[in-house]
Amino acid sequence: MTSGIGQVSSWTSEGSGNGKQTIIESTPSTSVKTKLEFEGQGDSEGWFRLEDGENGATKTYWGMSFHMGWPTNLMGALFMSGAMNKMFDTGLADLKEMAEAQAATTPTASTLKVQELDFKGATYLGIRVQTSIEEALKPAFFSERITKIIGMMGKIKMQAAGPPTSVYYTWDEANKKTDMAVAMPITPGTAVAGDPNLKVFEVPANRALVVDYYGPYEGMMAAHETLGAYVKEKGLKEIAPVLEEYVTDPEVEKDPAKLLTRVYYFVEAKK
Repeated sequence: MTSGIGQVSSWTSEGSGNGKQTIIESTPSTSVKTKLEFEGQGDSEGWFRLEDGENGATKTYWGMSFHMGWPTNLMGALFMSGAMNKMFDTGLADLKEMAEAQAATTPTASTLKVQELDFKGATYLGIRVQTSIEEALKPAFFSERITKIIGMMGKIKMQAAGPPTSVYYTWDEANKKTDMAVAMPITPGTAVAGDPNLKVFEVPANRALVVDYYGPYEGMMAAHETLGAYVKEKGLKEIAPVLEEYVTDPEVEKDPAKLLTRVYYFVEAKK
């Protein structure tokens, strides 16, 4: 998946030529703006804007802007608008079909179930950072750090005690910031030295609410919505951090619908 400012996708085509697209602006769940570079044909900008529609639908707007000098601009107005409109109509129809097909197979807050259990505590080797939510959501953010952690574990012949995990201490939507760690569970008592950015830390034993989410990572918000609603309904008090365990390896399981992520919310034990 390519997402986030600065990310690039490219294409080759005998019929319409080669090119690439770079994300230059991005507001999650709201809008994306891109720079389109057509090899030998100049540049343009494209954009998508999303708005809430009726009955849970999403209105999607797609546009493109580019400069044409005289008299090309007159010819474009006369002859290109029909072709462009056809392209937009076809593209939006394809997007609608893909989105609805994915929605039909992706778990929603109403279909996910919450388990209550006792989390026994765990030791992790990880990299903790304070960063923007947008940066944290980029696939490269997690993959670069987990690769570094696994590399260190390989050097000292340390075995993982569980799946790769994101540990969220804060998630500040208002200021678009998060304090979180990318981590691997390890055996307690293991010493690690050599990289000051890699830290061994504990998540203590606690009462936990757990949701098993099967599906693409982009739809994982449904698990958090389910857990948040459960906390509110039961009158529970949430305790940091929040864990996301990526149980299924996406390099092995290529079907996004079969990827298992286990999400933990910790709460104060009932008195």
